[in-house]
Amino acid sequence: LEYIEKYKTSLEKSFKKTLGKASIKRGEIISQSYDYCKYAIFNHSLADLILKKNYPRNISLRKRNAFRVAFGLLKNGYSIRDTIYAAGGLLDRYLKDLLRKYRNIKVDDIIDKTDRTTFLSIKYSYPKIIVEKLVKLLGVDEAEKIIRKDSNPVEWIRVNTLKIDVDKAIKKLEKEEVVVEKDDDFPELYKVIKSKKPLSSLRIVKDFKIVIHDKGSIAVVHALNPREEEIIIDAAAAPGMKTSLIAQLTNNRSFIIAVDISRNRIYEMRNVLEKMGVRNVEIILGDSSKLYWRSGEKILIDAPCSNSGAIGRDPALRLILKDERNVLKHVDIQWKILSNFIARSPINLKYIVYSVCSYLPEEGEEIVKKAVEKYRVRLVKPNILGIDGYRKYIFKNYVKRLFPHINSSTGFFIACIEK
Repeated sequence: LEYIEKYKTSLEKSFKKTLGKASIKRGEIISQSYDYCKYAIFNHSLADLILKKNYPRNISLRKRNAFRVAFGLLKNGYSIRDTIYAAGGLLDRYLKDLLRKYRNIKVDDIIDKTDRTTFLSIKYSYPKIIVEKLVKLLGVDEAEKIIRKDSNPVEWIRVNTLKIDVDKAIKKLEKEEVVVEKDDDFPELYKVIKSKKPLSSLRIVKDFKIVIHDKGSIAVVHALNPREEEIIIDAAAAPGMKTSLIAQLTNNRSFIIAVDISRNRIYEMRNVLEKMGVRNVEIILGDSSKLYWRSGEKILIDAPCSNSGAIGRDPALRLILKDERNVLKHVDIQWKILSNFIARSPINLKYIVYSVCSYLPEEGEEIVKKAVEKYRVRLVKPNILGIDGYRKYIFKNYVKRLFPHINSSTGFFIACIEK
């Protein structure tokens, strides 16, 4: 938890980094520790409020997180003794007393229900600024449906047909006692109904024959509608999931230019794409807000963003996006990348797909609105699942939004732009 707040990284990355330092090897302890982290994150807002109202001293980040862990365990049925032990000796007498006093507290006991934004934010440990935006745009009831679904997201996998055919993949999953359901929208996609083991531990996943890949992310690539023989530019490509799907949908017969600004991410992407059986990709270290290509028929800009639409997938975002400075910090680079590819588009460009994994109009509709006004571009409605954009925008019928409670996916904004 401390690593998440300091370095703004995902729960999975933060956990692995911390695990490496702790030298813990027993599987059951690792699994239990990961669950403790999730309990703490999903109850941290109420824990923080209790501290704010009752703790008389300044509190260090480490001690705050120890209290969050203990409180999270209490809310999941653990005893006072077990929660204090799990906190590792970091709780003083005042904090232990607070745990005893508030062990059975509910959000209703401490927050006025008429303040719906604050109530929902505390109840679901959901970033308040995101709750405010959703309530303003969609109303309280719809916002709560999204927030509630983000507490119990659907897990998706795709069969990597570059390495295995679908029937063989499903049989291997059955042997591992993984129950899946074929998706109605995308033929390579399956919903995970039940799995006795973590998917990431399965050999078929480690061999990249099965890829853990969210439905929203897959919808973005289908909006691009890649075809064999096309030159396709992936402008913010790392870690390579969408690049690999472009290759898969075109049977490795398109030519992909995959660009990313991070040297480390480029290195990781190169390894991943090789393991996934991807060919005909040119990987370029570069800044897509400045680069120019003479040729490219389709461009995918899955822009850096707040990732607010992925809160269900990565619990760490509940902590990271509490700080408003982390919410809209990518807006400038989003505009620069899109603007660059419109202003300096390849001569044979058919269209650009612009997407963000975000609920925020500032990262979606507002960026596209600016492009329409400045460059007089034309929007073409993406031929994929999803609902219209936010109703306050006149072009709402020509863009798509995906939501977890409607589409069982992460939250996405997708626009198809013709110059």
